[in-house]
Amino acid sequence: LFFILFLMQQNDYTDEEQVLSFLLKKIEYHCSVCGKEFPHAYKLERHQLIHTGEKPYCCSICGRGFNQKGNLKTHYKRIHTGQKPVLCSQCGRGLHTASSLKLHEMRHSGKRLFVCSLCRKTFRIHSYLTAHYQTIIKDTPFMCSVCGKGYSRAEDLKVHHRLHTGERPYQCGECGKSFMYRQGLRQHQRTHSGRRIGTDQEAIMEWLL
Repeated sequence: LFFILFLMQQNDYTDEEQVLSFLLKKIEYHCSVCGKEFPHAYKLERHQLIHTGEKPYCCSICGRGFNQKGNLKTHYKRIHTGQKPVLCSQCGRGLHTASSLKLHEMRHSGKRLFVCSLCRKTFRIHSYLTAHYQTIIKDTPFMCSVCGKGYSRAEDLKVHHRLHTGERPYQCGECGKSFMYRQGLRQHQRTHSGRRIGTDQEAIMEWLL
């Protein structure tokens, strides 16, 4: 409370809402893996799904999982509605994505395609594919033996393996429910305490008082 009054005096703020707005702008949430900054906790939580490999948004039709809600919507629209928004200028065939259109048009040219077995990226020259493999191995030396996905750190690969093994090492002390990732356990524990996820303003008030 004294801190709020101090800020109001120093910055000519007229009410507590202005102080809270000022504090929210100052708070930055940092990703512990890549260091990227976010203005809100919920944006950081959404970003961290990229590193953990968790895919909480699942298609109700085919069961495929996605780490972003927008990707799930795109998948549903393109795969299950039958819409093909991009057309080949040479034969008129409809395709779902711009990347698939590019591959299709390259086949019209008759040029051989060299495809990376890890990320499906294509190259017109085999030496480019070889150089690409060397880059992947250098940047992500820790490769998953199940799906081939690469990681720069052994710790990240260990976390990724849980997707294949089903291991859930983080257990809630109150109800016994288990989770693959620490972040999932933290979010779950908030349901026991009655806190809402991503409420920055409440977190600030707790810190101040």
